Amino acid sequence: MNLAILFAATLPKDPFIPLIASAAVGVAIFALVRTLFVALASEDLGQDVEWRYDINRINQLRRASPMYRLFQPVIAGFARINRRVFRDQLPEVNREIQAAGLTRFWLAEEYLGRIELISLMMAPFYAYACIDLMGPAGLVMALVC
Repeated sequence: MNLAILFAATLPKDPFIPLIASAAVGVAIFALVRTLFVALASEDLGQDVEWRYDINRINQLRRASPMYRLFQPVIAGFARINRRVFRDQLPEVNREIQAAGLTRFWLAEEYLGRIELISLMMAPFYAYACIDLMGPAGLVMALVC
């Protein structure tokens, strides 16, 4: 009972303060949603007079994959690294991508870059879960995951 009285005493006497706070939260949510919609909007790259397959491939991939649309520069950076590191394995990875039924617009090195990006984004969650379950020794398992 004392907690209810304490809570009632801390409420503001002016009724407009909760309205202003609610409006501020509403504006913040609107700004977040609008930012996400603008970021996910796919604008096609311009083509010159002649048709180019690489630009068409990127435009189609941006339409099909929101992750590629948001993180295209990061995936392109990983793709450059993958072209050097996995040079011999890329034809096999490309064959497996096609056999899996994924869109034909993915290059093997870009698809590997997408997977690497996902694993980097999931790393903090793996670290938290492993350390929470196993203690400090879970950090080793988190690095393995």
